[in-house]
Amino acid sequence: MSDDRFPRESLTHRLSDGRLLGYAEYGDPTGTPIVFFHGTPSSRLMFRVGDEAARSAGVRLIAPDRPGIGLSTHKPGRRIADWPADVVSLADALGLSHFAVVGISGGGPYAMACATFIPERLSSMGAVSGMGPLDHPVLFKTLTHSYRAIFGLARLGGIPYSMFCRAVAASVRRWPASILASASGKEPSAERKGIKTTEAWHALKIASVEAFRSGSSGPGHDVHLLATPWGFVPDNGRVRTFLWHGNADTIVPAAMTHHLAESMQGCEISIIPGAGHFWGLANAAIIIGAMTSVRQEAA
Repeated sequence: MSDDRFPRESLTHRLSDGRLLGYAEYGDPTGTPIVFFHGTPSSRLMFRVGDEAARSAGVRLIAPDRPGIGLSTHKPGRRIADWPADVVSLADALGLSHFAVVGISGGGPYAMACATFIPERLSSMGAVSGMGPLDHPVLFKTLTHSYRAIFGLARLGGIPYSMFCRAVAASVRRWPASILASASGKEPSAERKGIKTTEAWHALKIASVEAFRSGSSGPGHDVHLLATPWGFVPDNGRVRTFLWHGNADTIVPAAMTHHLAESMQGCEISIIPGAGHFWGLANAAIIIGAMTSVRQEAA
Protein backbone atom coordinates (compact mmCIF):
# COMPACT_ATOMS: atom_id res chain seq x y z
CA MET A 1 0.00 0.00 0.00
CA SER A 2 3.04 2.28 0.15
CA ASP A 3 3.21 5.09 -2.37
CA ASP A 4 6.38 7.03 -3.14
CA ARG A 5 4.32 10.24 -3.37
CA PHE A 6 3.60 10.02 0.36
CA PRO A 7 6.87 9.19 2.16
CA ARG A 8 5.58 10.07 5.65
CA GLU A 9 2.47 7.96 6.02
CA SER A 10 3.81 5.00 8.03
CA LEU A 11 5.10 6.85 11.09
CA THR A 12 4.74 5.72 14.71
CA HIS A 13 4.92 7.34 18.13
CA ARG A 14 5.50 5.41 21.37
CA LEU A 15 2.94 6.34 24.04
CA SER A 16 3.73 6.35 27.77
CA ASP A 17 1.96 3.02 28.32
CA GLY A 18 4.06 1.34 25.64
CA ARG A 19 1.46 1.36 22.87
CA LEU A 20 2.33 2.53 19.39
CA LEU A 21 0.30 5.29 17.78
CA GLY A 22 0.51 5.13 14.00
CA TYR A 23 0.13 8.30 11.99
CA ALA A 24 0.66 9.83 8.58
CA GLU A 25 1.71 13.32 7.53
CA TYR A 26 0.65 15.04 4.34
CA GLY A 27 0.91 18.55 2.94
CA ASP A 28 3.62 21.01 4.03
CA PRO A 29 5.88 19.46 6.72
CA THR A 30 6.64 22.94 8.12
CA GLY A 31 3.12 24.30 7.80
CA THR A 32 0.25 25.11 10.16
CA PRO A 33 -0.69 21.88 11.97
CA ILE A 34 -4.15 20.34 11.62
CA VAL A 35 -4.79 16.88 13.09
CA PHE A 36 -7.42 14.92 11.14
CA PHE A 37 -9.34 11.95 12.59
CA HIS A 38 -10.43 9.27 10.14
CA GLY A 39 -13.87 7.74 9.65
CA THR A 40 -15.17 4.32 10.72
CA PRO A 41 -13.98 1.86 9.57
CA SER A 42 -11.05 3.61 7.97
CA SER A 43 -7.51 4.69 8.77
CA ARG A 44 -4.91 7.42 8.40
CA LEU A 45 -4.47 6.64 4.69
CA MET A 46 -7.81 8.19 3.73
CA PHE A 47 -6.21 11.62 4.10
CA ARG A 48 -4.11 11.16 1.00
CA VAL A 49 -7.04 13.04 -0.54
CA GLY A 50 -6.05 16.16 1.43
CA ASP A 51 -2.37 16.21 0.51
CA GLU A 52 -2.60 18.67 -2.40
CA ALA A 53 -4.99 21.05 -0.64
CA ALA A 54 -2.85 21.01 2.51
CA ARG A 55 0.33 21.65 0.55
CA SER A 56 -1.28 24.57 -1.31
CA ALA A 57 -2.52 26.09 1.96
CA GLY A 58 0.76 25.65 3.82
CA VAL A 59 -0.78 23.10 6.19
CA ARG A 60 0.87 20.17 7.93
CA LEU A 61 -1.87 17.53 7.86
CA ILE A 62 -1.33 14.94 10.61
CA ALA A 63 -3.57 11.84 10.60
CA PRO A 64 -3.33 9.31 13.47
CA ASP A 65 -4.83 5.81 13.52
CA ARG A 66 -7.06 5.11 16.51
CA PRO A 67 -6.11 2.18 18.80
CA GLY A 68 -6.29 -1.22 17.11
CA ILE A 69 -6.52 0.36 13.67
CA GLY A 70 -3.74 0.48 11.08
CA LEU A 71 -0.39 0.88 12.81
CA SER A 72 -1.83 1.69 16.27
CA THR A 73 -1.79 -0.84 19.11
CA HIS A 74 -5.17 -2.07 20.29
CA LYS A 75 -6.32 -0.85 23.70
CA PRO A 76 -9.12 -3.07 25.08
CA GLY A 77 -11.77 -1.15 26.97
CA ARG A 78 -10.73 2.25 25.65
CA ARG A 79 -13.24 5.12 25.60
CA ILE A 80 -13.68 8.05 23.25
CA ALA A 81 -12.72 10.28 26.18
CA ASP A 82 -9.29 8.59 26.30
CA TRP A 83 -8.38 9.82 22.84
CA PRO A 84 -7.35 13.41 23.70
CA ALA A 85 -4.51 12.09 25.89
CA ASP A 86 -3.08 10.15 22.93
CA VAL A 87 -3.40 13.25 20.74
CA VAL A 88 -1.58 15.41 23.30
CA SER A 89 1.23 12.86 23.55
CA LEU A 90 1.67 12.90 19.79
CA ALA A 91 1.47 16.70 19.63
CA ASP A 92 4.10 17.04 22.35
CA ALA A 93 6.41 14.63 20.51
CA LEU A 94 5.98 16.70 17.34
CA GLY A 95 6.59 19.98 19.17
CA LEU A 96 3.07 21.34 18.62
CA SER A 97 1.84 23.70 21.32
CA HIS A 98 -1.42 24.52 19.51
CA PHE A 99 -3.18 22.83 16.61
CA ALA A 100 -6.59 22.39 15.00
CA VAL A 101 -8.51 19.10 14.90
CA VAL A 102 -11.02 17.84 12.34
CA GLY A 103 -13.07 14.64 12.59
CA ILE A 104 -14.62 12.98 9.54
CA SER A 105 -17.79 10.91 10.02
CA GLY A 106 -17.02 8.50 12.89
CA GLY A 107 -14.01 10.65 13.72
CA GLY A 108 -16.31 13.54 14.62
CA PRO A 109 -16.90 12.47 18.25
CA TYR A 110 -13.13 12.23 18.74
CA ALA A 111 -12.68 15.83 17.60
CA MET A 112 -15.49 16.84 20.00
CA ALA A 113 -13.73 14.99 22.82
CA CYS A 114 -10.60 17.04 22.15
CA ALA A 115 -12.60 20.29 22.25
CA THR A 116 -14.14 19.15 25.54
CA PHE A 117 -11.04 17.88 27.35
CA ILE A 118 -8.05 19.75 25.87
CA PRO A 119 -9.45 23.10 24.67
CA GLU A 120 -6.30 24.90 25.77
CA ARG A 121 -4.33 23.07 23.05
CA LEU A 122 -6.73 23.75 20.18
CA SER A 123 -6.93 26.67 17.76
CA SER A 124 -10.19 25.34 16.28
CA MET A 125 -12.28 22.19 15.86
CA GLY A 126 -14.22 20.87 12.89
CA ALA A 127 -16.54 17.95 12.16
CA VAL A 128 -17.46 16.84 8.64
CA SER A 129 -20.49 14.55 8.22
CA GLY A 130 -20.00 13.92 11.93
CA MET A 131 -21.72 11.14 13.83
CA GLY A 132 -24.02 12.23 16.65
CA PRO A 133 -24.79 10.38 19.91
CA LEU A 134 -26.62 7.19 18.94
CA ASP A 135 -27.95 6.65 22.46
CA HIS A 136 -30.35 9.48 21.56
CA PRO A 137 -33.43 7.54 20.38
CA VAL A 138 -34.57 10.12 17.84
CA LEU A 139 -31.14 10.32 16.20
CA PHE A 140 -30.84 6.53 16.13
CA LYS A 141 -34.10 6.33 14.18
CA THR A 142 -32.74 8.66 11.49
CA LEU A 143 -30.33 5.90 10.40
CA THR A 144 -31.29 3.57 7.57
CA HIS A 145 -32.58 0.12 8.54
CA SER A 146 -29.25 -1.53 7.68
CA TYR A 147 -27.23 0.89 9.79
CA ARG A 148 -29.67 0.58 12.66
CA ALA A 149 -29.10 -3.17 12.54
CA ILE A 150 -25.32 -2.79 12.51
CA PHE A 151 -25.16 -0.25 15.33
CA GLY A 152 -27.77 -2.18 17.30
CA LEU A 153 -25.59 -5.28 17.10
CA ALA A 154 -22.50 -3.21 17.99
CA ARG A 155 -24.30 -1.84 21.03
CA LEU A 156 -24.95 -5.36 22.34
CA GLY A 157 -21.44 -6.62 21.63
CA GLY A 158 -20.62 -10.22 22.53
CA ILE A 159 -19.91 -13.22 20.30
CA PRO A 160 -22.44 -12.42 17.54
CA TYR A 161 -20.92 -8.97 17.09
CA SER A 162 -17.36 -10.35 17.12
CA MET A 163 -18.31 -12.83 14.40
CA PHE A 164 -19.88 -10.05 12.36
CA CYS A 165 -16.71 -7.92 12.66
CA ARG A 166 -14.51 -10.79 11.53
CA ALA A 167 -16.77 -11.33 8.52
CA VAL A 168 -16.60 -7.63 7.63
CA ALA A 169 -12.81 -7.65 7.93
CA ALA A 170 -12.53 -10.65 5.59
CA SER A 171 -14.88 -9.04 3.07
CA VAL A 172 -13.10 -5.68 3.10
CA ARG A 173 -9.72 -7.31 2.56
CA ARG A 174 -11.02 -9.33 -0.38
CA TRP A 175 -13.52 -6.97 -2.01
CA PRO A 176 -12.84 -3.39 -0.79
CA ALA A 177 -14.36 -1.71 -3.85
CA SER A 178 -17.55 -3.77 -3.66
CA ILE A 179 -17.97 -3.11 0.06
CA LEU A 180 -17.51 0.65 -0.46
CA ALA A 181 -19.93 0.64 -3.37
CA SER A 182 -22.52 -1.14 -1.23
CA ALA A 183 -22.06 1.25 1.69
CA SER A 184 -22.45 4.27 -0.56
CA GLY A 185 -25.27 2.85 -2.66
CA LYS A 186 -27.92 5.33 -1.49
CA GLU A 187 -25.73 8.41 -1.69
CA PRO A 188 -26.33 11.04 -4.42
CA SER A 189 -25.47 9.40 -7.76
CA ALA A 190 -23.48 12.37 -9.06
CA GLU A 191 -21.30 12.38 -5.95
CA ARG A 192 -20.70 8.62 -6.15
CA LYS A 193 -19.77 8.79 -9.83
CA GLY A 194 -17.50 11.76 -9.22
CA ILE A 195 -15.59 10.09 -6.40
CA LYS A 196 -15.06 6.87 -8.37
CA THR A 197 -13.19 8.79 -11.07
CA THR A 198 -10.77 10.43 -8.65
CA GLU A 199 -7.89 9.51 -6.38
CA ALA A 200 -10.34 9.69 -3.48
CA TRP A 201 -11.90 6.32 -4.30
CA HIS A 202 -8.50 4.60 -4.27
CA ALA A 203 -7.63 6.29 -0.96
CA LEU A 204 -10.90 5.10 0.58
CA LYS A 205 -10.24 1.54 -0.55
CA ILE A 206 -6.72 1.28 0.80
CA ALA A 207 -7.71 3.10 4.00
CA SER A 208 -10.49 0.56 4.59
CA VAL A 209 -8.16 -2.40 4.09
CA GLU A 210 -5.51 -0.80 6.32
CA ALA A 211 -8.08 -0.39 9.11
CA PHE A 212 -8.08 -4.17 9.54
CA ARG A 213 -4.29 -4.60 9.39
CA SER A 214 -4.23 -6.09 12.91
CA GLY A 215 -7.62 -7.79 12.76
CA SER A 216 -11.18 -6.80 13.50
CA SER A 217 -11.01 -6.01 17.24
CA GLY A 218 -9.89 -2.39 16.89
CA PRO A 219 -12.35 -1.34 14.17
CA GLY A 220 -15.09 -3.33 15.89
CA HIS A 221 -14.54 -1.53 19.17
CA ASP A 222 -14.51 1.78 17.30
CA VAL A 223 -18.04 1.10 16.02
CA HIS A 224 -19.13 -0.14 19.46
CA LEU A 225 -18.06 3.17 21.01
CA LEU A 226 -20.15 5.11 18.50
CA ALA A 227 -23.17 2.94 19.28
CA THR A 228 -22.99 3.40 23.06
CA PRO A 229 -23.02 6.51 25.29
CA TRP A 230 -19.94 8.63 24.71
CA GLY A 231 -19.43 9.38 28.39
CA PHE A 232 -19.25 13.15 27.89
CA VAL A 233 -21.35 16.00 26.57
CA PRO A 234 -19.58 17.89 23.74
CA ASP A 235 -18.43 21.29 24.97
CA ASN A 236 -16.94 23.83 22.58
CA GLY A 237 -17.23 26.85 24.85
CA ARG A 238 -13.54 27.70 24.46
CA VAL A 239 -12.92 26.45 20.92
CA ARG A 240 -13.97 27.94 17.57
CA THR A 241 -16.07 25.22 15.97
CA PHE A 242 -17.09 24.43 12.37
CA LEU A 243 -19.63 21.80 11.36
CA TRP A 244 -20.25 20.66 7.77
CA HIS A 245 -22.89 18.19 6.57
CA GLY A 246 -24.60 17.35 3.30
CA ASN A 247 -28.38 17.31 3.52
CA ALA A 248 -28.52 14.25 1.23
CA ASP A 249 -26.21 12.14 3.44
CA THR A 250 -27.80 8.69 3.93
CA ILE A 251 -24.93 7.16 5.91
CA VAL A 252 -24.81 9.76 8.70
CA PRO A 253 -27.97 11.86 8.36
CA ALA A 254 -27.66 15.64 8.69
CA ALA A 255 -29.97 15.46 11.71
CA MET A 256 -26.86 14.44 13.64
CA THR A 257 -25.14 17.76 12.95
CA HIS A 258 -28.31 19.77 13.60
CA HIS A 259 -28.50 18.10 17.03
CA LEU A 260 -24.83 18.75 17.76
CA ALA A 261 -25.19 22.40 16.75
CA GLU A 262 -27.93 22.81 19.36
CA SER A 263 -25.67 21.53 22.13
CA MET A 264 -22.54 23.39 20.94
CA GLN A 265 -23.57 27.01 21.09
CA GLY A 266 -21.85 29.44 18.77
CA CYS A 267 -20.58 26.88 16.30
CA GLU A 268 -20.53 27.72 12.59
CA ILE A 269 -22.71 25.20 10.77
CA SER A 270 -22.84 24.63 7.01
CA ILE A 271 -25.51 22.34 5.58
CA ILE A 272 -24.66 21.69 1.93
CA PRO A 273 -27.69 21.24 -0.37
CA GLY A 274 -27.64 18.01 -2.38
CA ALA A 275 -24.34 16.82 -0.88
CA GLY A 276 -23.85 13.32 0.52
CA HIS A 277 -21.50 11.66 2.96
CA PHE A 278 -18.39 12.06 0.80
CA TRP A 279 -18.63 15.81 0.27
CA GLY A 280 -15.55 16.39 2.42
CA LEU A 281 -13.32 14.25 0.20
CA ALA A 282 -13.82 16.60 -2.73
CA ASN A 283 -13.75 19.77 -0.66
CA ALA A 284 -10.69 19.45 1.55
CA ALA A 285 -9.62 22.96 0.53
CA ILE A 286 -12.80 24.46 2.04
CA ILE A 287 -12.31 22.62 5.33
CA ILE A 288 -8.62 23.45 5.56
CA GLY A 289 -9.31 27.08 4.65
CA ALA A 290 -11.82 27.48 7.48
CA MET A 291 -9.50 25.92 10.05
CA THR A 292 -6.52 28.06 9.07
CA SER A 293 -8.62 31.25 8.95
CA VAL A 294 -8.89 31.15 12.74
CA ARG A 295 -5.12 31.46 13.11
CA GLN A 296 -4.98 34.23 10.53
CA GLU A 297 -7.67 36.19 12.40
CA ALA A 298 -5.78 35.77 15.67
CA ALA A 299 -2.46 36.84 14.18
